[in-house]
Amino acid sequence: MPFVQRWIRDWFLLEGPERRVRALSPERQRLVRKYYEAGTRRVIIADELTDDTGLVSALVLYRAAAGPLAAAVIAAADPSATPDGSLVGGWDALAALASSGRIPTPPAALAEARAILSAPDPMTFDDATPETLRAWHTVVKEALRWLRDRVEPRTLRAIQVNRGVRLAICGAVVLFLLWRAVGVLFAPTNIALHKKVTISARLPASVAPVDNSGLVNGEIESDYGILTAVGAAWVVIDLGAIHPIGEVVIHNRADGWYDEGLPFFLELSLDGTHYTELGRRTEHFSASDPWVARGQRRPARYLRIRSEHYVALTEIEVHESK
Repeated sequence: MPFVQRWIRDWFLLEGPERRVRALSPERQRLVRKYYEAGTRRVIIADELTDDTGLVSALVLYRAAAGPLAAAVIAAADPSATPDGSLVGGWDALAALASSGRIPTPPAALAEARAILSAPDPMTFDDATPETLRAWHTVVKEALRWLRDRVEPRTLRAIQVNRGVRLAICGAVVLFLLWRAVGVLFAPTNIALHKKVTISARLPASVAPVDNSGLVNGEIESDYGILTAVGAAWVVIDLGAIHPIGEVVIHNRADGWYDEGLPFFLELSLDGTHYTELGRRTEHFSASDPWVARGQRRPARYLRIRSEHYVALTEIEVHESK
């Protein structure tokens, strides 16, 4: 739990970065950013030079970046130091800072990078094989990334703006989740979901489930959930008990021939024998823009869709009246 709290305060709320910046005078902050930005400009280019023809140039740029980055770390960790941006005393100063606990213990890559970048022969990189250059590139890239991570280059104002943006985003996410939770809590229940479905006759070529469950499986298929044989046809959903009907949402087939079943007749029944009409549809509707019929709290256990042509639909939802 303390770790989580520290993470929230330092990473999310940026209290750690803010403390580090406030500990430095404005002049010192500008010096840190000057060295950091100088080194980073060189690193960004060098990081991209990964092919064999660019590796020598990358290492030259890394060597030019290492001094300013070391100076940025030194200037940030030791307000009394006067780094000059060169590599001559930078490595030893970093080692002294690590020994005194002012910066974390450097990774092994930093010592390796020091040996690579401090080679006295200016032709060292030109004489190395591509395999050696690639290995050096990887090691130095890691070492300079570690140096960059030791520096907080943002201004106090930038940190405060970043914190405000994060809090605003967090607030928006919380509001969205609350809205979704309220929507789920008060969403009408689909009482037709996974209920028994019977049909007049199945079209032999139909790809819908043979048990007719595709009409009430809660999915909007890319084709259809039910397809009857051609001719006077009907589909019946048994809700399992009598319910006051709030609304019926009927999704048309989604693969074409949308209006061939029109007109559709929507009927309700208490006993499965005697039906009364709730509504009829003579105009186009689709899978994404369904036909919604108001149930007016009429009690029903059975719901029937009829057509004089055939019935092809993707889904039917029945919402109980509250």
